[in-house]
Amino acid sequence: MSNNPEKLSRIVKEKSVALVPTDIIKSPFTFEFLGLKAKDVVYESDLEQALIDNLEEFLLELGHGFVLANKQKRITIGDRYYFIDLVFIIVF
Repeated sequence: MSNNPEKLSRIVKEKSVALVPTDIIKSPFTFEFLGLKAKDVVYESDLEQALIDNLEEFLLELGHGFVLANKQKRITIGDRYYFIDLVFIIVF
């Protein structure tokens, strides 16, 4: 709708602020669907468990062939340990 798109583009570029990773990390998230009780500190493990509980219900709704096989699965690559948050299996 702008009569001068180049001018608009230039103004937007001048006034915009580039995001850095900490801006994204600090962004608030709302997980009301999880039904977590409000408390001073919500630990990652609490959030993870609530998400997994809801995910398991969702997978059951999908029907046969969807499996949450493991969580926090430890694997070794070379001489370093890594953890895979969630391991799914889909059987056709």
